[in-house]
Amino acid sequence: MNARSYPSALIMSIVLLGAAPAWVPSEGVGQVHMPISCNAVQAEFDRGLALLHSFWYDRSRAVFDDTISREPQCQIAYWGAAMTLNHPLWGPPSASDRKAALAYIARGREASIYSDRESKYFAAVTTLFGNGKAEGKAERDNAYMKKMAENYASFPDDETALFYALSLEGAPGYRKDPKRIEYTGSLLAAVHAHQPKHPGAIHYTIHAYDEPGYEQRALEAAREYAASAPSIPHALHMPSHTFLALGLWDEANKTNRRAFAASEGSVRAANEPDYDRDFHTLWFLIYGDLQSGDVREARHFTQVALTEYEKVIKLYQTMPEEQADDTFDVDELASCLTTYAFETSDFSFARHVTTTGLDGPYLAAQAEASAFAALANHDVSAVKSARARLIGYRRDIGSSWPKAALLMEIAEAEIDGRLAIASGDRASGLAYLRSASYIESQLLPAGIGVPQPIFIPPAHEMLGLQLLRERQDADANQVLSAALLLTPNRPKAVRGRALAVTGCRQTRAACGETTRLTSR
Repeated sequence: MNARSYPSALIMSIVLLGAAPAWVPSEGVGQVHMPISCNAVQAEFDRGLALLHSFWYDRSRAVFDDTISREPQCQIAYWGAAMTLNHPLWGPPSASDRKAALAYIARGREASIYSDRESKYFAAVTTLFGNGKAEGKAERDNAYMKKMAENYASFPDDETALFYALSLEGAPGYRKDPKRIEYTGSLLAAVHAHQPKHPGAIHYTIHAYDEPGYEQRALEAAREYAASAPSIPHALHMPSHTFLALGLWDEANKTNRRAFAASEGSVRAANEPDYDRDFHTLWFLIYGDLQSGDVREARHFTQVALTEYEKVIKLYQTMPEEQADDTFDVDELASCLTTYAFETSDFSFARHVTTTGLDGPYLAAQAEASAFAALANHDVSAVKSARARLIGYRRDIGSSWPKAALLMEIAEAEIDGRLAIASGDRASGLAYLRSASYIESQLLPAGIGVPQPIFIPPAHEMLGLQLLRERQDADANQVLSAALLLTPNRPKAVRGRALAVTGCRQTRAACGETTRLTSR
């Protein structure tokens, strides 16, 4: 049955019927319904599906486990449980995730209740996990995308369209493929037209356009998502990706406050440890507060992050690294501390950050924060030591992680620029900062964009503000105008550009045309 023909009575209300573990919300998870062969567990399945669409993976898996316990022969429930272990838009499944997924798949093969459509879904998730090895994940993602394309051709209903769209977003090369972005957006728009409150359609639209140059297209969905599933922390947080990218600080802060509070509430309700709170959301909240000028609130939340960071690092060192990486948000906690440092030049929190549990962009941030803290203390030796670590990190990752490699290259040039300026060599310092801004301008054509919130200080902004200090107002205006195209509405760049324009007028110098960066 095509979803657009569902009788309205079958579109479940926000209150989904059926038992579930007490810590899974009974309401506020979204309007979701997918008809399945196991009628007796339909309501439980729909609840798990709603949670899956909002990436609340552990809660969703618990509900699918409950569904399986009620009807062990329901194959589509095993599909749902296995799907919670993939995280297509986050990090790849861990070894324990892959092992658990294969166990669900093995049990699902023995299940006897399924339709043709459900068996095709099950075949797709079998392809997605394959032999359960870490190697070959990209190839399996592509194969899974092709399976879902076939499924959508056979069953062009809304749920299949949603999972097909998500497979497109999760397969390699999505960011660099405008045709795929456009097609994915069209699939999601069609579902949204049929089911305006479906959390999956809204959620995946935000992710579809969570790309440089496309964020404006996600704005309507960003303003709808939280209301579609108000009990789910990620549904409250995800809109802020769009709001931050567009410089809408107040909207971002409002939704992230609700998201972090919901995260804390869910952790308390489930009697989980404090380190299970959503520190990714906290990082976004600290950054947004700093942009809106609420430094006091940002400092409070940064202290929360530091307290948790110090506890987590001690726990991290007591278990195997992969298990620790699976358990703790060390990188997000570290980002709370380094971002506060870069935005305020107060390194009292960031000096606690070590390299434990960090990789890629997080290592770049840690090294640059260490270098700038040392520079503030006039410790040139420590600055050079941090720079040397950064070079080593970039050498180690090579071309395997382009985003991280480019951010490390920018960080290295920013350190060199700041060090040269501090040493009195302003000409060399500006040259280094120009190099950093040039590399930053390559992020957009590479399909990366300047991350919001920041990992490292934006290079165009750093260069523009230094040009302003050098009284090179015309150049500062051009560079800061370019900075605001990359990172809209950042107050430092806004204020700096205003001063540059004022300086040009006072000296009767022409500020010139604003620099335009290529964007889609």
